Amino acid sequence: MRKLFVVVSAVALSLNFAAVMSAKADGGGPYKLDKSGRCRDKDGHYAKMDKCGGASAVKAPATAKTAATTTPAVAGPYKLDAKGSCRDVKGRLATKDKCKAA
Repeated sequence: MRKLFVVVSAVALSLNFAAVMSAKADGGGPYKLDKSGRCRDKDGHYAKMDKCGGASAVKAPATAKTAATTTPAVAGPYKLDAKGSCRDVKGRLATKDKCKAA
C-alpha cells in the first residue's frame, strides 16, 4: 500500500511539474503591439520584437518608389495637443521636430 502511495504521488508531482514548466516556457502569454508600436506581454511588460512577430510582422517595401509613397504602420508616439505643443504617448512635452517627423 505504501509503494502504491509513493508511485501515485511521484506521478502526480511530475505531471504538475511538467505543467508548470510548459507554462513558463510560454514566456508569459500572448504578445501584442501597443499603440506606440512597442511589443508587450499580457502583463504590460516590454518584450522583444521577435515575440510580437519581429521583422516578419513589418513588411518591407518592394521598391524604393513604393517606400516613399507608403506610410508606416505606426506613425509615431508624438502628437500635437490642442494648444499646439508636441507630446508623447505619456503626455510629456517633446520637441516640435519629433511631431513633424511623425
